[in-house]
Formats: sequence, structure tokens, C-alpha cells
Amino acid sequence: MPGEGQKKEFDLLLVEELGIRHAPYIVMATRLKCSRGTVQNRMDEKGEFWTAYKRGMDNTNESLRSKQIDVALGGNVGMLIWLGKQRLGQMEPRDRRFDEAIADIAALKQQLADTQAAMAGAKEINV
Repeated sequence: MPGEGQKKEFDLLLVEELGIRHAPYIVMATRLKCSRGTVQNRMDEKGEFWTAYKRGMDNTNESLRSKQIDVALGGNVGMLIWLGKQRLGQMEPRDRRFDEAIADIAALKQQLADTQAAMAGAKEINV
């Protein structure tokens, strides 16, 4: 146990392993036998503790990206579409009928507003 004013030492390989698993602070605290506040403080310091955790997270993220690409290139149509949208900015073609319906709605809204204005004017004349 550290003495007064000394920081607890942590196994940075364990911290990295927790980063690989994207462990939340409460889980890290349990595994590292410390408080959640201690984990939070070490992360806020952006020192070697944070670096080890981030390295683990980065490794997992890279592995996931690589696996997604492997799955897509293996012929998974859903993954090909998803990656195309996420990485290449591709999108579903818009249906022209949708655009026409929006224009029709806008025209109807304008007709309604014109009719309401005309009716309000007619009431003023009849009063």
C-alpha cells in the first residue's frame, strides 16, 4: 500500500487489457483494487495509465475495423453497404416521388395559408 503522498502503482499490462475490452471505470476499479475516483484521476492525468488504456482501446478498434473489412470483402452484402455508407459517403438514391410529394405538400400549405388569409379578409369586410 502506498504511503502518504505516494501514488498507487498499477500493472500497465492489465490496464491495457482493460482498454482492449473497453472496460468502464467501475470495472477497472474492481480489477485494479482501487476506487472509481482513482481510475478517473489517473485517466484525467493523461499519463502512462491513460496511455496504456488508450493503446488497448486503439488495438481493439483497429482489429474491429480490419474484421469488418475482411467480412465485407468476403462478400457480406450488408457489411459492404454499411462500410460504403460509413467510409465512402455513399447513400441510398432518393426516390423522385418523395421529392415530388414534398413539393406537393409545400404547395398545399401555401394554398391553405392563402385561403385562410382570404377568409380573414372577407370577415373584416362583412363586419
